[in-house]
Amino acid sequence: MIASVPFDILRDRPLYITLSLKACKASIILFNLLPFISTTAANASLWLCLYALLGAKRKYLMALMVIFAGFAISCLALMLKELNAWTAVRPIDFLQGLGYTCTYRGTGAKGKVAIATMAYVRLAWAAVSALIGLTTLLVPVPKSK
Repeated sequence: MIASVPFDILRDRPLYITLSLKACKASIILFNLLPFISTTAANASLWLCLYALLGAKRKYLMALMVIFAGFAISCLALMLKELNAWTAVRPIDFLQGLGYTCTYRGTGAKGKVAIATMAYVRLAWAAVSALIGLTTLLVPVPKSK
């Protein structure tokens, strides 16, 4: 989370520096990837709490890992598919004069389908994580022997 703060501060602000188009492309991927990583890490902590509440049994760990990895990898793959459809272009002279160094050309139809699919996967993931969070809060901790 802390690593994404400088990128959030720099996003969509004038930088007055010259970046190559490859650096612009890498920056848009980082701008989107770092918040995804921090959100995924927060979700993982909830899932680990549920695993502890389930008695820390190996069969529960495998089931939770498969479900969590399925959500995370599918969201990541769809996000990267959409981000790879973006192209970095030089901004118009007016925007360059204002200090903006990168402009992006939008996605095509495949990117829009990836965005819509990722939105549904993220919604399902959020619903499952909300249930896990409620379970973690409402289920009493088993007494140790």
